[in-house]
Amino acid sequence: MNPDGFETAKEGACDGYYNSGRENANNKDLNRNFPSQWEHPHNNEMFKGREPETLAIMSWIVQNPFVLSGNLHGGSVVASYPFDDTVSHQECCKYSASPDDDLFRHLALTYASNHGTMSAGNLCSGDHFKNGTTNGADWYDVKGGMQDFNYVYGSCWEVTFELSCCKYPKASELPKEWRNNKESLLAFMEHTHMGAKGVVSDAVSGDTLEGVSVSVQDINYNVTTSRRGEYWRLLLPGTYTLVAKAYGYEPTEQEIVIVNGTVTRQDLKLNPINKVVEATTLLTTAPSTTTTTTTTTTAKPELPEEKGFVTKPEFKY
Repeated sequence: MNPDGFETAKEGACDGYYNSGRENANNKDLNRNFPSQWEHPHNNEMFKGREPETLAIMSWIVQNPFVLSGNLHGGSVVASYPFDDTVSHQECCKYSASPDDDLFRHLALTYASNHGTMSAGNLCSGDHFKNGTTNGADWYDVKGGMQDFNYVYGSCWEVTFELSCCKYPKASELPKEWRNNKESLLAFMEHTHMGAKGVVSDAVSGDTLEGVSVSVQDINYNVTTSRRGEYWRLLLPGTYTLVAKAYGYEPTEQEIVIVNGTVTRQDLKLNPINKVVEATTLLTTAPSTTTTTTTTTTAKPELPEEKGFVTKPEFKY
């Protein structure tokens, strides 16, 4: 993501600032350069002030249906989950829960508990993390981070894994890091297969539907179907009600049961809205009655690919 920073970083430099490669060639920290959901940016505002690398990653995220993401960092040993930011941008120590807080806590704990040492929570100077996990904003506030962007705008659950007290450990440390992280990486990736998944289609034509909002009742978060009508919704075990909504269609609900360690396949069908309006007009020039029948449908909105920030930007250097 940051080739400029990688070029300037020095192997063995443990400090988070000097020789760390944190910034790009424009001296911008790319993990503070994404849009912040608390500022409610719209369309072109999503692009303002973004670095070329940030725009490339934003485009990549929203044009690919990623489900689960691990953001690998150095500088501490902890699993940090959303939100990283708060509406007040308070510097630290303010828990910022996402709508999927229980799920994120589970994902973070899965990684930490399968890691060789992370669950201790006190491996680096000044660190005191219960079970080796933390809410991002409760640790320190990150405005414009990729983790929150992935969740808010990408229909993707991302957790940040800080893997080493040293920002850029020596290559000789890699065998030890692999032993520490192998099982946690595998366990984390296996969680892509939990919750619900399926395809949303038109109940009449059978065509798959892109851009449908799929949410869970009582959880204020939705994912959006892919170009092939697919959706993936990570969920902890339990009974839920899926709600699918799209312009021009009647909303549909479906109860599902999620069993631990499995994924439930639940396809959804939406019925098109067809309103028949009958207008009766009495003609003053004749005793007859004329009946006019008009069929109308809700206008189909422009797809995200056609308008809005997900339009592929023209990168200029």
